[in-house]
Amino acid sequence: MNSCEQDLLEFSLNLEFLEAEFFLYGALGYGIDAISPALANGGVAPTGVKKANLSPITRDIMIQFGYQELGHLRAIQNITGGGIPRPPMDLSSSHFATLMERAMGVPLIPPFDPYIDELNFLLSAYMLPIVGLTGYVADFNYINTSKTTTVARLGRAIDQVGPRLAPKT
Repeated sequence: MNSCEQDLLEFSLNLEFLEAEFFLYGALGYGIDAISPALANGGVAPTGVKKANLSPITRDIMIQFGYQELGHLRAIQNITGGGIPRPPMDLSSSHFATLMERAMGVPLIPPFDPYIDELNFLLSAYMLPIVGLTGYVADFNYINTSKTTTVARLGRAIDQVGPRLAPKT
C-alpha cells in the first residue's frame, strides 16, 4: 500500500471514529471506550457528545449503526496493520449548530442541537455519512494506484468482519 492509499484509509478511520462515537453516545450515553477500548488505539475520548433524547426504536437503530461503525473500524484497522489512535473530537452541540447555520445560510433560533430531540439527531446522523462520502470521493482523485484495488481491499475486509459484529446476548 502506498502513502496515498494509507492516507485515504487513515482519513476513513477518522470518519468511522466520528460516526461510531456519535451514534453510540447518542443512543447509549457511552462510546468505544466502554464497548471495545482497543479500537481507540490509545486515542482520547470525545468531548461534548451526549445521550440524545430518542424513542426506543430510533435508539435501537442508532445502536446498530454504532456497531456497524465499530465493524468498519476493525476492518480498516486490519487493512492498515493496526490503524491510528482515535483523533481528538469535540462533538458539542455548538459545532453542529454552526454547521447547520452555514448549510441554511441564516442564523437558527434556537441554535440547532443534535441531542435535544429525535428529529435533530436523525438530521445529524444523516449528515455525517454524507460529509464523509464527499471526503472519500474527493480523496479518490489522489490515489496513484488502482482505485478498484483499494475499494476491493476495503470491501473484503468489511465483509470478513461483518458477521462477527452482532453483540452477544
